[in-house]
Amino acid sequence: MGDNTVQIENKEEIVVNLFELARGVFKDFRRNILKILLAAVLVGAVCYMGARKDRTATYTASASFMVNRVSGARFKTGDEQYTAVNRMSLEFAEGLKSSALKSLIMDDLGYTRSESFDPVISVSKGDGNNEMTLRVSSSNPQLAYDTLQAALRLYPAVTEPSVGKVELTIFSDSGVPTYAAVSSSGTKEAAGAMIFVLVAAVIWLAVRRVLNRAVKSGEKLAGILETDLLGSLPYVRSARGKQLAVIDSENCSPAMAEEVRTIRLRLEKIAGECKARTLLVTSTLSSEGKTTAAVNLALSLAGHQHKVLLVEGNLRNPSILAALGMPQAEKGMADLLAGRCDADKAMITYPGDANLRVIPGGAPGGQPSALWSSPEAGRLFGEWREHFDFVIIDSSAAASFAESGLIARLADGCVYVGQADRVLAGDVLRGAEAVTNAGCEIIGCVFNADH
Repeated sequence: MGDNTVQIENKEEIVVNLFELARGVFKDFRRNILKILLAAVLVGAVCYMGARKDRTATYTASASFMVNRVSGARFKTGDEQYTAVNRMSLEFAEGLKSSALKSLIMDDLGYTRSESFDPVISVSKGDGNNEMTLRVSSSNPQLAYDTLQAALRLYPAVTEPSVGKVELTIFSDSGVPTYAAVSSSGTKEAAGAMIFVLVAAVIWLAVRRVLNRAVKSGEKLAGILETDLLGSLPYVRSARGKQLAVIDSENCSPAMAEEVRTIRLRLEKIAGECKARTLLVTSTLSSEGKTTAAVNLALSLAGHQHKVLLVEGNLRNPSILAALGMPQAEKGMADLLAGRCDADKAMITYPGDANLRVIPGGAPGGQPSALWSSPEAGRLFGEWREHFDFVIIDSSAAASFAESGLIARLADGCVYVGQADRVLAGDVLRGAEAVTNAGCEIIGCVFNADH
């Protein structure tokens, strides 16, 4: 295990590749960017409105004064003066927190204990040895000033036991304050809330990635299936935001075309060794990209002078004609299996390559399992095996529908398709068993990269 991996001990070992984790989180964040930003904006807006609603205007009254001890004489030395003033500053800081001074001030101003009294008092040393500044903040400007005056009158008596009798000489008085400081504009709270949402989203995506036990790589898929990895198809978007299926499309990327070519070359070699001509293409769940793999594989084989028949095996949700950009047909595989038409009427030549013939799904007119279990299915595929180099069957999901096992009985080999972060290893094995229990060997797998 490299330096960029971490092991987490639990009921089962979780190995985390930090580089892959960061890459995966970035992809998830980019994929969900609109949802995340919308959540951040909504939370920020709520916090902004709440802060604006709860903000208060605060008025501050202040007075600066000199402290002199009058018990016998003024301070005799500078050190004595400095010590006494510092001590008084500490006494102010501690005493102003006490309920005793608050009670004295409330009594002096005529407030009862049950009434709301919000002034906040603070004190600081001035530039000189015996200079101090007292500040009182309140939502009521007059109350702030009245409290300041009361504190100046009452506090010398409170400190007398500690520092002796003193007098306060006021040399600066703000008077009743007229300027209010707003406690919050809401901007800081909104920005903080939005940052919190973004950070929380990243953490959640990372945790979800770590705990997600779904198959994340082609190598992992091939290891579970104990077969060869034929290749990994990149995720490609068309102008309408859907995954491109056909490699002969003008918008198909070079990466897609090259990977299909690699898959075709490897499959030709493996199929030649095991003499597999009828190939089932399936996956564990629906929408894992098996139709993309089947259609591209059929196109690539036909493009290299193989006679290919592409058969729609998913009679519940036929999709190969749409993937090939071909119009819907009246007859198809369901009609053949039900005996409503012959193969010539159901088979269509692909306009882009005469080597590729297509049999669409047609109108089911019955349960897919019943249709695929008919004797006609075996007869048809027996004939096609003699007339085509490859018969590619785009099947339904192996772990979801019973007919996938019935179709597998008709094939010589299976190409198993998996998509990143879609299924657990146990589900892959369950889907693979539906194929292998029918006597069809999995000769390779194709991995669809996460988008």
